[in-house]
Amino acid sequence: MLRLRVSSVGLILLIALVLLAGCAVREEITLEPDGSGEATLTVDLHPILVAYVSDLASAMSGVEADAAELALFDVAQITAEIDERPGMELVRAEQRGRGGLTLVTRFTDINAIFAREGAQDVLRLERRGDERVLTMTLGRDAVARFLEYAPDESATMIELLFPPPDGSVTREEYREELAWALEEYDRRAAVERALDEARIEVVVTPRGRIVSQRGGEVVDGSVRFTIPVLELLTLREERVYSLVFVP
Repeated sequence: MLRLRVSSVGLILLIALVLLAGCAVREEITLEPDGSGEATLTVDLHPILVAYVSDLASAMSGVEADAAELALFDVAQITAEIDERPGMELVRAEQRGRGGLTLVTRFTDINAIFAREGAQDVLRLERRGDERVLTMTLGRDAVARFLEYAPDESATMIELLFPPPDGSVTREEYREELAWALEEYDRRAAVERALDEARIEVVVTPRGRIVSQRGGEVVDGSVRFTIPVLELLTLREERVYSLVFVP
């Protein structure tokens, strides 16, 4: 079986951003006032991209493989990698079909989740008096730090599909490039729709009263942040989201 080794929690998000620009990523976080909590990560790849990544991996490795043989997520390595992280516990890891992954983890400190990648600012919880302030900062610098930890075969594939880091390619230009690369796998309209619908959804449920939020929407005691993937990958400046709550 041809296997692309995706083993880091941070890399799962990165691969989803870049290789799977036509996928749905949902992160649901239950957050305690002391920074502990539980997170459920769900990744679903579009079939177009499963086929494309299979072909690209075959071309890079010289080994013929079809989508049925491609294992993008290495659950055993993901399990081992999470077990090595202080303060993190894997509750469940499940690969669903060819392009689906569900991870459920518990953590003792949300500030330490991305410490290994040097990207602590991606998620940061601070105490300000009685309030707790969760800040999520997204930009190309954080993505680049995740890339440093990618296995060689995954990193090379990511670099092939990345837009330039200097922000010189607009969302529309990058969309056009991806649509051109993927149009042999489905009708052009279907490819463009898959790219336009690609998004990351982060839902945070704090144990307390929500005071305010920035960049999302309050839904039934949670704050939902929705980030279109193409916009994120072509940002010229960091984008900051936040949630303030009182225990």
